[in-house]
Amino acid sequence: MRLEKGYRAWGRELGPDVTPAEAGLRFTCRKDGSFRGAQAAAATSGRRVVSIVLDDPDARLWGGELLLADGVPTGHVTSAAYGPTLGRAVALGFVGDHTVGTVQVEVGGALYSAQIGVKAPYDPTSSRVKA
Repeated sequence: MRLEKGYRAWGRELGPDVTPAEAGLRFTCRKDGSFRGAQAAAATSGRRVVSIVLDDPDARLWGGELLLADGVPTGHVTSAAYGPTLGRAVALGFVGDHTVGTVQVEVGGALYSAQIGVKAPYDPTSSRVKA
């Protein structure tokens, strides 16, 4: 359920070269920006972490798959697994800042449609699952 809840993992979505802004964790920093490294924490390299949910329930992801937007490479999958509450593959990955909506995931030479978003696909505070 880590991926369904959008929890990042060190070494996958988090690391010394990923800023809180890129990881979608800006909310963990002081709001007034009065801390050492505030400028570095707000910096972005043009990428961000997103949740990915495949449309095809039979497709399986491993991690490291290429993400394409309109046939152009835009990012990659960092962590992936089968999401039991969603009934399909769910993942986290990096995409370009301007990538939104639907992407294609290249799995074993085949392209699968997927939805991306900055919010987790499973909301533990609700009885509804976003898919």
